[in-house]
This record gives sequence, structure tokens and C-alpha cells, in this order.
Amino acid sequence: MTKKLNWLLCFSALLFVFSCNNSINEEVFDFENNLTNANSDENITFKLLQIYSEPNLDTRARMFDSQKSDEKCFEFVYPISFILPDGSEVIINTDEDWDQIDLWYEENKDAEEEPEIIYPFDVVIDEDVKTITNKEDFQSLEDYCG
Repeated sequence: MTKKLNWLLCFSALLFVFSCNNSINEEVFDFENNLTNANSDENITFKLLQIYSEPNLDTRARMFDSQKSDEKCFEFVYPISFILPDGSEVIINTDEDWDQIDLWYEENKDAEEEPEIIYPFDVVIDEDVKTITNKEDFQSLEDYCG
């Protein structure tokens, strides 16, 4: 009887370990798919929000190895502006200001559209300031950063 109980406990533990492991792989797969499918201003904006929203610090590091990492690919030069779905403008002047966008969505829970970034904006890459003038420029920057 004890052997059966030990076997059942061991099997349950293995099942738990493998089921947790699969969910992590699915999250990584979904995250990588989201990165490769960026082809609109809204997707770019969503990715920027992922990078700079406080609860997603791990996402920030994975996406660009930027801002919080020793190996920075690029840094944003503030200010950066966004147009929200209601037509209002948000200006990001510091890392903490990204919370303004999250706050707007908390207050407007029915809003489904993503904010749109206003071009041009500047980034520092390889110690040079580069101006991102459109979504193609931003996509090229993402491709460069890997």
C-alpha cells in the first residue's frame, strides 16, 4: 500500500512539474509571436507600453535589453507623445510618466483601441541620437536590437 501511495505522490509531482513547464513555454511562444507580428502603430505602441509599464519589468528587459539592463540597445529621448483613443494627448517626460497611459485605460475600461505614438521621436543608439520618423524606422530599430 505504501509503494502505491509513494508512486501516486511521485506521479502527481511529475505531472505538476510538467504542466507548469508547458504553460511557461506557451507564454514565451505567445510573447515571441507578438514581437514578430508588429506591423502597425498600435502594435508598436502596445510594445512600448509593455516595456515601460511598471508591472512588466521582465518584459522590458526581454524586448529590448534596454533601460534597466547593463547592455542597452537604445534609450528613448524624452519627451515622447501619444494620442489616446479619445483624442487626448499624453506626453511622456520620464520613465514614471508611462503610468499616465495605464491610468487612462483604468478610467476608460471600455476603450479597445491602443494609443498611437506621435512621430518623430528620438532614441540614443550606439551613443548617437537617431530620429524615428515613422513605423518603418521603428521596425528597423527593433530588428537591429534583435
